[in-house]
Amino acid sequence: MTLSAVTNGYCLDSFLDLLTEYPFESIQITLDGVKEDNDRRRVYTGGGGSFEKILENICLAVARGVSVSVRINTGPSNLERVHLLKKLFEDRGLTEAPEFSYYFAPTQGEDHCSSNTGLKSREIVDNLMRNGFEEKEAMEHTSHYVSCMSAIRHLIESPERFRPSDSHCGAEKMMYLIDPEGWIYTCWDFVAMEDQRVGRVDLEKEKFAFNFSLLRWNNRNVLNMPKCMKCPYVFACRGGCAAGSYRETGNIADPYCGEFREIFRDAAVMVCREEFAGRGERELTKSLKDRLRSIRSLFPSSRGTDEARVI
Repeated sequence: MTLSAVTNGYCLDSFLDLLTEYPFESIQITLDGVKEDNDRRRVYTGGGGSFEKILENICLAVARGVSVSVRINTGPSNLERVHLLKKLFEDRGLTEAPEFSYYFAPTQGEDHCSSNTGLKSREIVDNLMRNGFEEKEAMEHTSHYVSCMSAIRHLIESPERFRPSDSHCGAEKMMYLIDPEGWIYTCWDFVAMEDQRVGRVDLEKEKFAFNFSLLRWNNRNVLNMPKCMKCPYVFACRGGCAAGSYRETGNIADPYCGEFREIFRDAAVMVCREEFAGRGERELTKSLKDRLRSIRSLFPSSRGTDEARVI
């Protein structure tokens, strides 16, 4: 069994021996921007900021050979300064370590997941480019672009056919989050929201006691979303984020398109341009055409539509 952890990083120095003793695959540590932004939002109970302590713990973990991914929450209030973290990571020698990586993640609300005042991924990319990042570098350091580019690269490089999935993330496939009181949730964004609890840990019987709300999550897939089944992006987007649909409609069962189409098109152009340049080609190879044609065959209801022609 391999282990991973998501942590604010504040007490990480107390667990370094544990991280190296057991097979931890990775650790994700979150920062809320540069020191002034992070310390305004992540404050000690007795006062004072947490940025320096978290950064020092990141350095300690990387020095131990632990794989650390730093997620930088990026919203309207800190967008203009997050690019400065690149230079800070370089000065600390972190970017030279193969165990270290970082990415910028758009927030969907500055205070609460029900607030829809966040950023789009493209806004982060454009801002990074205005501040010295190349376009490819900016995309590869912005969360939603990273996953999309990785999937497209795998499709090009893998000899296997495209393997579709009907669900967007682990929240719909048996992922459970347990709070300190033993309440069970399926999605990070809904922790502490009473109406989103799917059960509780039964300590006496030593098992999970689920309620009927779990069925809402287990049944959230594109087969139950007629709009998705007519879309050529269905097996790439897979219905979108449940938290996003909850913010927009109040119902996790609805699809959430968000900015996926725009991200996919930008990512596909970047990855294919890079691939063709490496091969010295100016157009799709026959093998790649055949692979894309095999994907098209999965969408009989979409043939001839504008979206299918885009694909």
